[in-house]
Amino acid sequence: ASNILCYSILFCFFSFFFPITFLISRILTGSKKIFVLLILSLIFYSFHNMINLLVLSSSVIFNYLSLRKNSQNIYLPILINLVILFIFKYSGDFFDILLLQETLILPLGISFFTFQQISYLLEKKYLNVEKHNFIEYAFFVTFFPQLIAGPIIKFKDMIIQIKNQKKVK
Repeated sequence: ASNILCYSILFCFFSFFFPITFLISRILTGSKKIFVLLILSLIFYSFHNMINLLVLSSSVIFNYLSLRKNSQNIYLPILINLVILFIFKYSGDFFDILLLQETLILPLGISFFTFQQISYLLEKKYLNVEKHNFIEYAFFVTFFPQLIAGPIIKFKDMIIQIKNQKKVK
């Protein structure tokens, strides 16, 4: 039964999700493209576990707001990111004992999106990063082809590639 589910998901991904995403990414440009790819990335992430979408979304919102509030004080947000990562990744055995054998479900790609955001916090503080909106930031963190395995890249490099990509005629 597990194999059938896995093959069904792969079939749906390659038959529907990927072709639709590819076509949309080739037709749209600029902000519209970024917004649609953000929505598709969140849909992709939700296939693993809908509840973990809350962890990812909360992390993105927290980091974005912490930058908006005070972009010079990045050490507290970095510490909070690392504590959350520790809780999900390394405290499972401890919680098993304390919480009647309940285990935390490890969010898919939590290490990557945590370190991607820490990298961004550092980039924002020490490099000259242009102003951007929440949609661009959320897209940068959640873009589905890199969300699970990386690589960790600079915000500026990714946004320039997406915004400057020409529309297919």
